[in-house]
Amino acid sequence: MNSRVYPYILFMIAFLCNGITTHSQSNQDRLDRAISEFELMYKTGAMSKQDSLLTSFQNIEKQTQNAPLQNTKATVYIARILSNKRRFNEAETLIKKAKKNYETASLNDLKIKHTIAYYEMYLDIQVSKKYDTEKIKTYVTTYKNKPGNDPFIEALSHEYMGRIHQDWREYEKSILSLTKAIELFSNLGYKNQVSIAYSIMGATYDLTEDFEMAAKYYEKSLQIGDQLQEPNLDVLASTSYNLALMFGDRLGNNQKGLFYAQEAVKYDSKANEKNPYLALDYNQVATSYMKIGDYTKAQIYGEKALEHAKLYLSQQPSRIAESLRTLGKVYAKIGRKEEAISLGKEAIDIVIKVVPENHHWVCAGYLHLANTYKDLGMLDKAEAYFLKTERVAQAINRDLFLIDVYNNLPELYFETNQLEKVPPLLEKSQEVLQDRFKDADYFHRRNDMNTIIYYTAVNDTQNATQALKSIKEKIPQKYTYPDIELKIEAYELLLKSSPTSKEYEHFLKTIIDHKNRFPNQFNKIIYGNTIKELLAKIISKIYDNIQLEDSEDLKSIFFRYLEINKNSVLLEGIQGTRFKKVAGIPEELLYTEAQLLDSLQRNNKRIYNTKQSKYKDSDKIQKLYNRQLMFEHTYDSLQKAIQNTYPKLKNLKYLSATKDFNGFTNKYLQEEEAIIMYFIDTHTWYRFTITKNKNYIEQFSTSKSLKEDINQLVTSISKQKFNSALSQKMWDQLLPKLPDEITKLTFITDDILSLLPFEVLQQKETFLIENYAISYAGSLQLLEEQINLNNKGKGWLGFAPKYDKNPLPNNAKEVKEIERITNGKSYLGEEATKENFITLSKEYNILHLATHTEVDQNNPLYNKMLFSQKQGDSLLTASEIYGLNLKANLAVLSSCNTGFGKLEKGEGVMSMSRAFTYAGVSSTLMTLWKVPDQETATITTYFYNNLESGMTKDKALQEAKRLYLSTTTDQDLKQPYYWAGFILSGDTSPIVNSSYMWWYIIGGIILLGVLYTLSRKRTEANE
Repeated sequence: MNSRVYPYILFMIAFLCNGITTHSQSNQDRLDRAISEFELMYKTGAMSKQDSLLTSFQNIEKQTQNAPLQNTKATVYIARILSNKRRFNEAETLIKKAKKNYETASLNDLKIKHTIAYYEMYLDIQVSKKYDTEKIKTYVTTYKNKPGNDPFIEALSHEYMGRIHQDWREYEKSILSLTKAIELFSNLGYKNQVSIAYSIMGATYDLTEDFEMAAKYYEKSLQIGDQLQEPNLDVLASTSYNLALMFGDRLGNNQKGLFYAQEAVKYDSKANEKNPYLALDYNQVATSYMKIGDYTKAQIYGEKALEHAKLYLSQQPSRIAESLRTLGKVYAKIGRKEEAISLGKEAIDIVIKVVPENHHWVCAGYLHLANTYKDLGMLDKAEAYFLKTERVAQAINRDLFLIDVYNNLPELYFETNQLEKVPPLLEKSQEVLQDRFKDADYFHRRNDMNTIIYYTAVNDTQNATQALKSIKEKIPQKYTYPDIELKIEAYELLLKSSPTSKEYEHFLKTIIDHKNRFPNQFNKIIYGNTIKELLAKIISKIYDNIQLEDSEDLKSIFFRYLEINKNSVLLEGIQGTRFKKVAGIPEELLYTEAQLLDSLQRNNKRIYNTKQSKYKDSDKIQKLYNRQLMFEHTYDSLQKAIQNTYPKLKNLKYLSATKDFNGFTNKYLQEEEAIIMYFIDTHTWYRFTITKNKNYIEQFSTSKSLKEDINQLVTSISKQKFNSALSQKMWDQLLPKLPDEITKLTFITDDILSLLPFEVLQQKETFLIENYAISYAGSLQLLEEQINLNNKGKGWLGFAPKYDKNPLPNNAKEVKEIERITNGKSYLGEEATKENFITLSKEYNILHLATHTEVDQNNPLYNKMLFSQKQGDSLLTASEIYGLNLKANLAVLSSCNTGFGKLEKGEGVMSMSRAFTYAGVSSTLMTLWKVPDQETATITTYFYNNLESGMTKDKALQEAKRLYLSTTTDQDLKQPYYWAGFILSGDTSPIVNSSYMWWYIIGGIILLGVLYTLSRKRTEANE
């Protein structure tokens, strides 16, 4: 070989060998750097680096095919990243490849072997969706405390075993494993994993129902997780959700529960707006809002949850069922009966198809239906489902369901007077509470309250008083449990033999304060429904006191308790602007408030219309929901700011809400008038009669039969088969004996009485209307407010649209004739548009609407009047009317069903008439059912003729009906169905025709002039 070539060859061999060593060393350096970055990523929580690290490890894996250990390590780290990204199938394939490489190359690296073994076990479970007990045991036995283990994998193993023990309900073992995992992760500095382990530990304690420890660990998890460089949003969201469940459902701290539920929404939304878990978060927010009495937001979140679940959780029936139950709960609370029951049954049907009856999903469904039926007053069905829940809960050992049953059944038995069934339930509740729920304060307080109610019901005053004293010491602070706190104060009164007037006044103020916590009027209405039974107990107590001491002071208090829940929200709405001006609230702030309310109303209508659309746009609905929530929160904040900045407003509301009846009697009541007020409880009803010179209270114990009779009578009218005998019976039951001078009656009704026209009551075949002018009022304070409205509209304005479908043949004729009588202005046919009404209605004194009306029993804000479809929107909703500022003295709503609607316990009928009252109209003439078109035209024409002659409104209506009855020859048309549906509500004062006003003024001036001239002449003659 050439001597010059040989040294060159040696040089090249040396160079290549060095190159291989250098390349190998370069790969090792890259691998070490990547592993260091991987560990740092876990320590700081900077998980966004996963993708770049994945690429690095994949490149290293490709370049180390001839370096088995480097290649195996790179493959393992790729699998770990894919596992963390929940790409379990790909990860499992790579772990199997790594294991094969490790064994083929006979490698000896215990850390990597340990890692492969852990992920082999872990990924097998994730892919197969089931535990292989033997594999788990083999792994634990082989690697437990084994020298050479990877410390991170050892910590991860303890954490995962904590999860497994938790699933197997081996809670003590779970806590031990998690404690070890937290110790190891902490020592290694892996903050992200510490946060996760704390969250799992919280869940374990939660399952053992040690809520104090659960809260401690959950909150530690959030504290650490929130401080990470890149917080783990999934962990933060799930931990927040669990805290929301615990504080809201277990501990009764609803404000804290709401806070954490909103945090869960925040984290899951930040991760992904289409995150499936948002449905669960929305459910919990809805539940939290429901528990604090904000049903407006509860409904929005409940509907959002169901929409979201149907879109993104369609393959998880239990989650769909959960959303159905949540929305069903909201609907039950707000009185949407059929929908609430339907959703509850649908939820049960879904889960019963996929799990056996003895399963917690089914148990949750039974409990939901039990509570739904209880809220709706269907107590037999409620009891049946509570007992089903108890049976399943005992079979699956779920005490959380049991405690709910044991707290609810006593309340049901109190209502049905089955007191003998209560003591065993109180004992069972106490046993479960002491054994499993020592820290669940709200559950304890509910049981304490049931104990107080039971002792009071059986007249064991001593034990009731002792229990009351005990519970007061245990309530942490005001408004912690507002529902229980209100009951405590009520029972303090009930357990005293003769409470003072001051004590009764104090409880009245408490009710007002509790109601004023809700800026939203809808929530106040629902609150009013919930407190009626409690008010009934106090009213009964006051009545008993009056029997012992017939004092005017006690009668005044009795009256105020009757009034406090009667149309109080409607009254507040009418008074609102005036009170706010008196309180000194600036015009610009009132304008902002009005704009917000308008935005709320408009957006709410968009939601309604979008949901009613044939082609539902789920994304659009969700955006509209979010917009509505923004408006709701802004409005609530504004109301709180107003209350805090202008305390005089609160005082004005309180003074108005606590006025007695003497002021009205002295100022407004005439000798020939009587006001008859009713209050109907479950078992008892009251009648309070007020005349100019006398007032008296009566109590009756026939509520159930009274309601049945009223239902039958109203049904007989609607079916045109009038039950005259029942009408005469109702006269004897409902009407007091009245002095002979009384010719005018004002009825302030309650409950089902709001659906009855008293005009049809008979005595010896003479209808009440034949002898008395009759009107109605929501409450005495509301009536006084309507009398004082001092509306200054001018003239008469009428509308009679033409309908292609369901025409009203006589509405145009009716309106034209009344236009002639009143010298007013009418819009007929195509000109009778919604736009014209909204534009013109604000200036007129009398509004007359001869239209079709549609009643929405589920959502009274969407009761609607139908105008001409000539242009744009033809539907005028109650919600839109609420937003108007009308100056009318009278609205005649001759369209059908304008006095009919959803019946609320406190606020009465949520009708179109109510909407006009809220908008500022002093009085309304409305219909309780669909009065036939021809009879409507006849009676309203008679009515206007009487008004023009100067009669009061109630007298004008009385004479119109009397004339109809006396001139109608067809006996069938004399049935109350044809004439009794028209009733008058509000101020009955006569209407002075503005077209004649100037003649009166001129005549008055001339008369004064004549008198002055005569006086001067007489003076001169005397001189």
